[in-house]
Amino acid sequence: MAKPFSIYTLIRGKEPLLRQMACEFRYHDGQLYLDRSGRLLKQLVADSPDWIIAPDPTAQGTSLYNIRIGTRLAFSLSSTSLVLDKSSSDEVIAEDEVASFLDQVDSTFGLIVDELEITEFLRIGYREQFHFPFEKKEDSEKWLGDLGLFTVAPSLYGAFSSTPEALSFALLLQGEECRYRIALTGMERSAQIPIGEATLAVRSSTVHENQRKVLMETLRKERQRQINSAFAVVLDIDAFLLEPREPDMRRFVEEHAGSNLKLFRESLPKEPPKKGKR
Repeated sequence: MAKPFSIYTLIRGKEPLLRQMACEFRYHDGQLYLDRSGRLLKQLVADSPDWIIAPDPTAQGTSLYNIRIGTRLAFSLSSTSLVLDKSSSDEVIAEDEVASFLDQVDSTFGLIVDELEITEFLRIGYREQFHFPFEKKEDSEKWLGDLGLFTVAPSLYGAFSSTPEALSFALLLQGEECRYRIALTGMERSAQIPIGEATLAVRSSTVHENQRKVLMETLRKERQRQINSAFAVVLDIDAFLLEPREPDMRRFVEEHAGSNLKLFRESLPKEPPKKGKR
């Protein structure tokens, strides 16, 4: 059974909650998908009964779902991906689920590459999303700005006679071994409120102030770690290689699953910027 949560070192006083993992490779020469997708599906299900084939596979692509840990495997003429996404549920990805994800990368990607006889890779990538939860939008925006990773010239606000409504940050980096796309974005979540057999999705910003207080108090009783809080800052790190030769997918994912967040933490200034300097 999966542990209820994973523990990470706090970043500026907030816990990074791992909510999504994704691995993908793209290729030029996947034409055998049209001939061998049925045999490939049969082999995947035979190797692991945890996989359930999505209804109506098509010439454009095929998907399977793992009923044990909730991953989605998709493959087609041009790409293959494995995704574990808990961003819409009241859960985080646990340590043993990370290990299971790596095992699935190892077992499924190798089989697909061999069966489709893929030799010309366009891109391989591994992506993670961490959520930093907040109860108020103002707190999330202040925390994002206080990371000290970017500044906004006061003259920009002055030119438009404005104040900041939302902050975001995105950067593409060329590293020694691979490239990185790093993005930080504030977001508002829809609260999922069970009403009988239905579920009502409500954003706190769309309701009256009095209703907002009731909504926030109701949700606060239902959660302990703010996993599905009203607001969050999302850290999105995508590590990728272009046109790699004979890539080792398991090794690439394993290395970056253990290092992406560590590198981000080490990149932060030791002290947050002083007020008025952002």
